[in-house]
Amino acid sequence: MNLPPPSPASPKKRILVVDDDCATATTVATALQFLGQYEVDAVTDPHEANTLAAERNYDLLIADFNMPDMNGDQLFRDILCRYVENPPTKALTADERPRLLMISGEPNCPKFESGPEKFFINNFLPKPFTISALAAKVEKIMAEKF
Repeated sequence: MNLPPPSPASPKKRILVVDDDCATATTVATALQFLGQYEVDAVTDPHEANTLAAERNYDLLIADFNMPDMNGDQLFRDILCRYVENPPTKALTADERPRLLMISGEPNCPKFESGPEKFFINNFLPKPFTISALAAKVEKIMAEKF
């Protein structure tokens, strides 16, 4: 996939990848970093992801739906609440809130609990997925306006 490099005027977007499967988290992060448009952190523990999200301003959160202790839905909910109630640097507009991508081995979009589904109900990528499908989905999400 040949993508143009980011222009000097546009800083790289920050992405946090969370998957309890280390191989998946590493593969997703490496693939996105290879595109050259993103700075990517990857973790296998949703609690660690919650801590990182409190310390850093991410543009996109990618998380597995089925993880021990905390599923991706609850992780997204916790992080979104924090961004709305106490943003990292300033009050954020809807377009500045982190975008969300749920990944899962489930073939269909998981049923989400009540809450901010509008932020990620259409941002679902079933496993297994190709790097091209991941890149296309991430680019689409990053271009979306809320």
